[in-house]
Amino acid sequence: MATPVRPDVVQFGHLDIAFDSRVVRPDPGSEAQARWCRALLESAPIGAVLELHAGVGHVGLLTAAGTGRELVLVEPDELAREYAVYNSATAGMDSVHVCAEVDQAPIGGGFALIVCGSGLRGLDGLAGACGCVRIAEEQLAPGGSLVVSLDDVTGVVDLVEWLATRERDIAVQEFLRHEDSVLVVLRATGRRLAEDPATDAFCS
Repeated sequence: MATPVRPDVVQFGHLDIAFDSRVVRPDPGSEAQARWCRALLESAPIGAVLELHAGVGHVGLLTAAGTGRELVLVEPDELAREYAVYNSATAGMDSVHVCAEVDQAPIGGGFALIVCGSGLRGLDGLAGACGCVRIAEEQLAPGGSLVVSLDDVTGVVDLVEWLATRERDIAVQEFLRHEDSVLVVLRATGRRLAEDPATDAFCS
């Protein structure tokens, strides 16, 4: 890849992940998120994996590596996307699609797992998590899961309260405290209910 800055490389699980000072550094603590996501895939429905706020792709790549599932990495930053492409190639993963927006992905909906990547934390807070939920409502397969990382249990309570205002088919199933964050799993039931756009103000 063409870059004037010499990349750094960090080991993330069994993967070597490249990045530099111009992008968000891969958080070693997010390895637990990737391993939890990987465990969820063992009982997930058929479908690809989607990572939002993917950064250089480390969480999504470790989640999907060796599973045979396609992976879509969505990241708005152009340089981070270049690193995500590079890291996918380094990992020997051919079925990875990297794009700036969800609607640019070659796979339309029916995702078995959606991950809100570590790039979300410290950037958008609860509002960012709610944005991931809105996408998941449209993109998850029935029985599929969404995994988000929040700062603390208070964030989980706020997310549950916001979900209660929406007549949709996704709900918090479980959460796990890990070091300085809380990992939350939400699951789609397969029901399709009406959306009330007015409720979005709660999470704006």
